[in-house]
Amino acid sequence: MGITVLTVGKNKKDCFSEIFYDYYERIKKYRNIEIKYIKDYGEFKDDKESIIEKESKNIIENFEKNSYKVLLAKDGKMVDSISFSKLLEKENISFIIGGVFGVNGKVYESADFVLSLSKMTFPHRIARIVLLEQIYRGLTILNKEKYHK
Repeated sequence: MGITVLTVGKNKKDCFSEIFYDYYERIKKYRNIEIKYIKDYGEFKDDKESIIEKESKNIIENFEKNSYKVLLAKDGKMVDSISFSKLLEKENISFIIGGVFGVNGKVYESADFVLSLSKMTFPHRIARIVLLEQIYRGLTILNKEKYHK
């Protein structure tokens, strides 16, 4: 029971790590949360489609059973923080952040909801921070706390 974030890429120690782990720890006050890092094949010289297929296969293999799956994608639906918080009422929810080239149709078909954080494109490390901040914000909304004003 809880929240899972499946994200393609590495867990790097950099200037973003402290912010990411701050929100990660805040979320743990409300819900169990697990971050699963999926192997990034973008560094290899494979063609784009091959990279998408490998990463998508690994994402699907790491899906949590009986989890409500939210795929983050640029063509997803944009919602406000109040609407987003309602997603967090699900007992088990997984957020999926694909690789630099995105994911294949199988991942889209497996998703229960496709979400866009913005019309802008973010580096993965920033998208992860934005996602965790919104998860934290959503949980404070559900708990009627003052963080969301």
